Amino acid sequence: LRKLKRACEWNDICATVYYLRYAESQRTKTLARLRAMVKNSIYLPFLELAREHYKIAEGKPVGEVKLLEQAFNSGIINRETCDSKYSRVISSNVIPLKDKEKIIFSANKQLITDAQSLPLKLKDRGAEIGFEFLDLIPVRREKEISAIMRSVLNCDLRTTDSYQPLCICCDSKYLLESVVSAFLEMSNEINTVKLEVAHLNAYDLEPNGNNIFVRSCDEDRDNVFLLEFSGNINGQILNGATAFLQSEKRAQFRLNQPGVQIDMSLVLPIVFCDKENAKHLKNHCEVICMQSVNGEEKADLIGRIASEKAKLYNVKSVSLEDDAIEKLKEYSIDIIQSALDRAVRNNRVKQGEILLSTDSFSDIETWSRENKRTFGFGG
Repeated sequence: LRKLKRACEWNDICATVYYLRYAESQRTKTLARLRAMVKNSIYLPFLELAREHYKIAEGKPVGEVKLLEQAFNSGIINRETCDSKYSRVISSNVIPLKDKEKIIFSANKQLITDAQSLPLKLKDRGAEIGFEFLDLIPVRREKEISAIMRSVLNCDLRTTDSYQPLCICCDSKYLLESVVSAFLEMSNEINTVKLEVAHLNAYDLEPNGNNIFVRSCDEDRDNVFLLEFSGNINGQILNGATAFLQSEKRAQFRLNQPGVQIDMSLVLPIVFCDKENAKHLKNHCEVICMQSVNGEEKADLIGRIASEKAKLYNVKSVSLEDDAIEKLKEYSIDIIQSALDRAVRNNRVKQGEILLSTDSFSDIETWSRENKRTFGFGG
């Protein structure tokens, strides 16, 4: 069926008739393509027979058929040999017809070469998104989880101009990174890419094939970009990344090299931010603010973080005395995470067992004052 489709897209009439028969879901478009192919030709009866047999309405005219015929007649392309470079451009669903024409008929043959590095066949493949990955979020709050699930379910609306991406806001860097890590596990069928906006530079946002959003796309899978807005972000970078959140601007993503417009509206952006950056994003996103970690949750997270540190520093186990846990609960989860990191490193014995007491955190008060929260998370 794939080979029939390629031949159909190369204006092969016989292949198009067969494709019309076997690709049932594509019949409306295929019939419109066949109509354009057989117009003013001896094959016109094929169209009448197909109309009568399938009894379906024809889709809108397929301009690529005429474009390909012009390329055949001008000698730019050989009708008898399918050229994959030209076929990819002509059959692309992300480049408008006028830009395809410019690439095909340009005297500058570098344009057709440059176009090959672009994601030319982005599609909504309807990858199944289960919600098991939400179980990886370290705090369980039904109201917040329900709001996140509802927003994710609305992702099929991402091509509409009114769509606002999901934005999860946290006042804790540790909690924010944990939520991002959970979303990275959403589905093996999806190309899930994490982009830290504060780490981007002007080169990453240049309008060419090396643009970070363009080169991060996978043609063969659905694409989900996890954009993390945290810390102090350069104004130009902030504006460039925010523009990508808007469906209309993704749909008209303009590149200077090779000088084409590509439709990236099928890419799904999901945003994660601190409270400072949420002020800039609230007009472009559906912001869900997660509550601060409470005392009961801190106790659970302390155990979780201790296990993470044991794995990170290659020790058998890390445990804490009850008094040490109570002492840590007086501080924010970010300070707790940093304090545990320091304590495990200072007491580390390879493959050993570490028991932390209040003495292990004797300098936490002084240290926490000197290392106040970073920008965006309260500092």
